[in-house]
Amino acid sequence: MLTASRSEGTRLTVRVHGGAPLAEAFHFPLGLPSARELDVGLTAEARPLDDASLDVALTVRARRFAQSVTIDADGFVPADDWFHIVPGGARTVRLRRAGAAKGPLRGTVTALNAEATAKIQLPATTS
Repeated sequence: MLTASRSEGTRLTVRVHGGAPLAEAFHFPLGLPSARELDVGLTAEARPLDDASLDVALTVRARRFAQSVTIDADGFVPADDWFHIVPGGARTVRLRRAGAAKGPLRGTVTALNAEATAKIQLPATTS
């Protein structure tokens, strides 16, 4: 459920034996929400997937419903984009380095229903 009102939207998550979600679908009987908020509490934290890959796992969280979340990260291509996140929910997306792009990951995450964006945060390095 997205909000207290059943008429605003519902979510269906498909899992196998209670494991990780395989698929997720949203239904908005009255159409997609058109109201924008100042801030839905988006955060975006990146971590390397492994030493052999240049790919990154980006976990996006939202305090409130985040509609049509998009990732803008120069030199990286997200495996998923324009997805929704339920209040208090999270989505982890693989970012693949595009071609010969070099340099550190920099970028933002934005929700269609929010004015504020979230800067992608990188893990602190240890020396």
